[in-house]
Amino acid sequence: MIVRSNGIIEFTTGAVAGNYIVVVVVKELRLHSSGGFYFEVGMVMREMLINLVDNCLTSVQNGPTFDINHPTVTQGLISTSALGVVGNNYPHPNADSVQDPNSSTGWSMNLPIINYPCFDSIITMHFATFVQCPSITPSGSEFRLIDPDSNLIPITSVTPDCNAALETRRVDLHLLQPMAREGDYYMYIKEGLDGNTLLNSCGFEMDEFFLLVIRVNNCPDPEYDITNVSVVNNDHIQIFWEPDTTTFPRFAVSGWYFFRSDDNGATFNRVGDRRGSNAGFQDNWIDFSVDNDDVNRQNYRYQIQMEISGNFFHFTRDITSILLEKGPGYGTGTTWNIEWTEYDGWQDPEYTLMIWDIDSTGTWSPVAQPGNPTQANVMGFDYLTIADRQGDDFALRIDAKNPNFTGIDYTSSSNYIYLTVPNVPIVPPPNDWAVEDLNIPNVFTPNGDGKNDLFTIKGIEGFRSAEVVFTNRWGNVVYQNDRFHRDNSWDGRDMRTGQMVSDGTYFYIIRLRGSVLGLPDVEETGSLQIFSGSR
Repeated sequence: MIVRSNGIIEFTTGAVAGNYIVVVVVKELRLHSSGGFYFEVGMVMREMLINLVDNCLTSVQNGPTFDINHPTVTQGLISTSALGVVGNNYPHPNADSVQDPNSSTGWSMNLPIINYPCFDSIITMHFATFVQCPSITPSGSEFRLIDPDSNLIPITSVTPDCNAALETRRVDLHLLQPMAREGDYYMYIKEGLDGNTLLNSCGFEMDEFFLLVIRVNNCPDPEYDITNVSVVNNDHIQIFWEPDTTTFPRFAVSGWYFFRSDDNGATFNRVGDRRGSNAGFQDNWIDFSVDNDDVNRQNYRYQIQMEISGNFFHFTRDITSILLEKGPGYGTGTTWNIEWTEYDGWQDPEYTLMIWDIDSTGTWSPVAQPGNPTQANVMGFDYLTIADRQGDDFALRIDAKNPNFTGIDYTSSSNYIYLTVPNVPIVPPPNDWAVEDLNIPNVFTPNGDGKNDLFTIKGIEGFRSAEVVFTNRWGNVVYQNDRFHRDNSWDGRDMRTGQMVSDGTYFYIIRLRGSVLGLPDVEETGSLQIFSGSR
């Protein structure tokens, strides 16, 4: 019974015609001024005689009926063995059991079938007779949905398309998660929280355990891949991945799960997850369970797995983080060797040695020296390239890039190596040094015979900075070094290609600055003949 605010009383009659007395009792209550409770101060009771006429047809006494003739509905034989837990535990008053030699149980049921596309999250029920809207609970407790693996799919709410008489022939069921598994889902009717199933206009209930099939089709295999693993600020590790949204919608994702191997891929353990309604819209995650000590001790492998509506899909390939270490002879001489583990996030990565002056407010920048970047995983770092910043503290790291990337241009960074540039003694020139004392060669033969294979300049000692630039006859820069010195000379390779330059005439600009004798800065220009045997 429902009492509206306008005084109208709605109620459902019984199934038997006859004379009925309806008693209406109205009580007047008043709030106690000091006690804070209501007490009765009066009552009115009225009795009404109502004659109920049996105008309901016999055909509706079984309650609401599902519209099996609706265009979206077909009929089909479903083996009782295929029904799983639903077929074993519940009766199905709408299912005509027939012998079926193809069924493992020998029987099949003739059931209504509704076809739905994959990832749909709303199921629409069409009825042949009207259903009373008040008999449908807002939570949809009268409906149960079972997935192909016999798991319950929660229904969060219902939307009945009610008319002015509060009746409907259509009910939309809203699911907590989309139907992401291809196969047969089973919907059945049961007694709801209001004590009944569904009532028709004459007050008759729909049979409990009415069963129909929701057949989900065209579910593609979801495609996704881990795309990058990078050390973040020498402390944690960040993972990136990309979903192929042509195979599944982002909103369908229930969660991403992250697995790490600490033993070079022998075993993987789950180290984190990202779940919730927004999981499908985020494509990176940081592993805070590793710290500075961890990323400087070893590298780590990662792989991920996706979940949609309780269904767990394939594991991705695994990608390993980069571990940068000091190589043999590091810290002796002027060239310090470093080495790092190869990055397997993509084919043929290109590695760049990066440097950061910790004592300044600058940012990371590539180390300006020949052979950087490289596709090898070892490099000799000449600290004299930054000799003008002696005593400063620096950090080194390796950045890996994909030279053949399409889409997102990822960078995978390593851990850091810290160093302090040692003080390099500057040998002062004679007090009578003059520009004429510069000895700039006019012939250079980098042919590998051990003679004149490096371009060097005598007489630049005593200047804190020497910049050398070479261009070809077309004005293209083939070599540039703003930290030029006797131990960091030119070997004749084109800085753009890494190949030996062709024989011919090249033009130079040499700039010397910071004389220890207080002399003016020097700039020299000229030409150089190169004979290397390269054509």
